[in-house]
Amino acid sequence: MTSHKNFKRAAGLMLVAVLASRLLGLVRETLIAHMFGSTGMVSAYYAAFNLPDLLFFLLSAGALSSAFIPEFTKRFETEKQHEAWQIYSIIFCFMGLVLTSAVILFWIFAKPLVSILAVPGFVTQHPELVPLTMVLTRIILPCQVFFFIGGLMMATLQSRQEFRATAAAPVIYNIGIIFGAVVLSRWFGIRGLAIGTLIGAFAGNIAYAYYWMRKMGYEFHFSLNLKHPGVVRVAKLALPVIFGLGLPQIDVIINRWFASFVSAATPADLNFANRLMQVPLGIFAQAAGTAILPMLAAYAAKNAFDDMRSGVSYGLRAIMVESIPATVFLIVMADPLVRTLYMGGEFKPSSVAPVAILLIWYSVGIFAWAGQRIVAPGFFAMQDTITPVLIGTVSTVVFIPLNLVLVRSMGASGIALATTIGIAIHFLGMTWFLRKRLHGLEGGKIVRTVGFSLAAAAVMGVVCFGVRLGMSRAVGSWQLQDGDFRNPAAFAVRLQQDHSPISRYLYGGVSDQTRKMISDECEAARMAPAVRAMLLGEMNRLLDDRSLYDESRFRRIVISADLRRMIDKEPSGADLRKTNRQLLESTYLDTIRQGSPTWGQRVLGSMICPNAVGGDPDPKNLSGGDISDVRRLAIELADPASLAKKSDTDAPPCEKMSRYIVSHLSPQARGKLAEFARLSKSASGMPEALMHDINELLKKGSMARAFALGSASEFAVTSRNLVRDNRRVLESEYPGLIARRPAARVEGRMGSLLTVLIALVLGGAAYFALLRLMKVDEMDYLWSALRRRFTRRRSGDEPPPASIDMGEAVE
Repeated sequence: MTSHKNFKRAAGLMLVAVLASRLLGLVRETLIAHMFGSTGMVSAYYAAFNLPDLLFFLLSAGALSSAFIPEFTKRFETEKQHEAWQIYSIIFCFMGLVLTSAVILFWIFAKPLVSILAVPGFVTQHPELVPLTMVLTRIILPCQVFFFIGGLMMATLQSRQEFRATAAAPVIYNIGIIFGAVVLSRWFGIRGLAIGTLIGAFAGNIAYAYYWMRKMGYEFHFSLNLKHPGVVRVAKLALPVIFGLGLPQIDVIINRWFASFVSAATPADLNFANRLMQVPLGIFAQAAGTAILPMLAAYAAKNAFDDMRSGVSYGLRAIMVESIPATVFLIVMADPLVRTLYMGGEFKPSSVAPVAILLIWYSVGIFAWAGQRIVAPGFFAMQDTITPVLIGTVSTVVFIPLNLVLVRSMGASGIALATTIGIAIHFLGMTWFLRKRLHGLEGGKIVRTVGFSLAAAAVMGVVCFGVRLGMSRAVGSWQLQDGDFRNPAAFAVRLQQDHSPISRYLYGGVSDQTRKMISDECEAARMAPAVRAMLLGEMNRLLDDRSLYDESRFRRIVISADLRRMIDKEPSGADLRKTNRQLLESTYLDTIRQGSPTWGQRVLGSMICPNAVGGDPDPKNLSGGDISDVRRLAIELADPASLAKKSDTDAPPCEKMSRYIVSHLSPQARGKLAEFARLSKSASGMPEALMHDINELLKKGSMARAFALGSASEFAVTSRNLVRDNRRVLESEYPGLIARRPAARVEGRMGSLLTVLIALVLGGAAYFALLRLMKVDEMDYLWSALRRRFTRRRSGDEPPPASIDMGEAVE
């Protein structure tokens, strides 16, 4: 049997290197979650990658390494080094010029491209996020030049068995983003995050890779000789690979594209869940995939197909042994994992459940994501790109309509599930055809390993679930948390107006301040329809006001170039109303819906989100559905200064415009608006105050016994079960208003962290002990690599002075 020593050592060492970058990536995502939360602003940041990523995939699609490494390696192994460097120089010069030109064009036409290709859903559903997405996109666009040039240099280094630059690049990239989040965001807000991304991309992909290129020694001559046989060969290999990689490369873009139609927070939630799923995938699959391609390329160059078949089979078995327990662990521990890593700061407890559900759907597909990292290099090493083209095309054709169907019925979860189904089709298809090409993949060994791994992972899942259940009973809570109130406003109205014993008890038991907030909430809810109608009437009259635009009123408000041209034409009639409406939209981005999306955007919005409020907006009039938040709009008009952040020294941008609008209201209307704004501000803190007071009441006595509800006999009413019993009383008395909880939940970050660690240790120990008992040894290369590294460092031994292989390259 062929020895795969190089692969074992390289993969083990790459695993250690990638582990550092993945942990740093988790720190990065945790900081973003804590500082900005699961909000539309974070969604705009992640959506800003759509256009740059689309550009990168269209021009190279990550195919460079797959096509370049075999060609470069073949010439080096046949003593044609000078010719190999010629190929490198020509690709560097030509693609660098093309990509730079494309970035400039995308930067100039960022607005229409972002609206149409990147986040069409924001245009119809969340227009206030479009300008921010456009600005962030322009900052991030140059990263693609850095990624391409750095990728070419790192592919060259990998061909020479040098992996240190490849291992360090993501670490440096993450440090740049963290620097942007911690330091630059203090002055530039979310834009500082984008600037940090740009810095990290340059430092990790250009500066550090160039350092190793110089150290290794390289040749470079400016040339655009596209007729060079080697360049032609790389192009023939790379162009089909762009389509062959299909779904694995563009799924994130497509996900964000569909997510922009769901809600403002959905793109952020999908990213947080996907990043967490990528941790085990990146650690194991990336390490193995990076190490296996040069090895398979060398086998293919020597026509050693028996060795190649054995290598692919071993890689698949090893990756399944790692990915199956990762899937089980992430599914069982999704909630405590999200709480541990993300909850805190601006990331509220109410955002935990949506991200945890998405993580579960994503985790089901880990085996396919990991497996395709092993299978795909098998085709590329044999310079066969036609088969991946066909498979990738089928996967993508299935993936897009599947997204459309599932997002309508399942919302954000449908996007994650469609991704899992799509990548499973892609992986299984590629495995089938590679098996045909290599005349087998030692399927018996693969089935045996997968079967044993599933059995051991099932035991691991039971252990992890037991740990979670035990921790919930030991330190879990039954108290109400953010998200447990399904509709705080409706619950408050029910407490005030309901005359049942429970409602009277709760309403009388809360503090005077909370009762005042409840009264203000009820009064604001009663006034809202009349205030909405009044504002619509007054603003529609303002649409005919020729003096609505005044330079002084719009000095700090962003006005598009198209709107500026419309103003310069001094419009009248219908054009005047359309212009004035766009002025109001620019001033009140969060509360007035954009009135002029394209026909295609309206059609897509109705297909993906058929229940969207408001129908097709009229660009020349305002209707009820065009005011998305009447309470916030009232506050922006009557008291805009209250919306300014504590760190802001200037008045809000809308202040002068608000004064102008309010001055045109009658005294009675101004009084009603001011009162409604006061009530809305007072009631804004009602959900938190009400939840705090009810949690205190849950501890004071048995509601079931006090009100003879007939449910007291179901529980042994003790101090231990009192909060649980009282919560269940509330759940039964207020169905649809208070979320049901089947078991206690560990709420705090420290408790969740302890739960995760205990489950990881006990579940992991059970899994690997069972694998050892079943004599499944595909994980031996990992433990031996780690043991060799730490033993060598403790003993002070020198590394072997023999030729450096992939394992030694990343030391």
